[in-house]
Amino acid sequence: VLAGELIDVDGVESSHTLAVWGGTNFIPNMTYPLLHTPCSNVADQTMCFHSCDIQQEYPLDALLVDMQAESYIGMPMVGTDGRTLGILAALDTRPIDENKRLLVLSLLSIFSARAAAELQHRRREDELEALVEKRTRALALAQNMLVQKEKLAALGSLVAGVAHAINTPIGNALTTATTISELSA
Repeated sequence: VLAGELIDVDGVESSHTLAVWGGTNFIPNMTYPLLHTPCSNVADQTMCFHSCDIQQEYPLDALLVDMQAESYIGMPMVGTDGRTLGILAALDTRPIDENKRLLVLSLLSIFSARAAAELQHRRREDELEALVEKRTRALALAQNMLVQKEKLAALGSLVAGVAHAINTPIGNALTTATTISELSA
């Protein structure tokens, strides 16, 4: 059983697995292109049920060979906006009884709806975290600019104070010199 999120890898629609159960334990996650796989149909929002001979139906899908798959069931994970977010698929090394089709698809439908909600929630959290990080950087930049403006304003006040402090004695000296010059003439 695998649950995968749809991603774009260099312009190729692919799936990155979020969890892969190999029957007795979890298998490491992987990324694989969807072209020529039954998962590509699922990504197009088609429920897939292949009770047997899945490798013969998709001979270019090396993953089916690696997994020794004989049967395949797939269900899209569709978000509230109608976009396919991922796929949920179950593969078996044995054929699946055609009479269990409705039951299996119903169960997978329930799980895929819940998984889609979780995927969408995670994506929204990631978007919010990115937005918070972006706004935090903008706030830090604005704060730095404000500090620089405050420094420039303080420097301007200091320069004005120094100019006043120098101008007052010079003005007094000039007035005194002018007065003495007029009195001595």
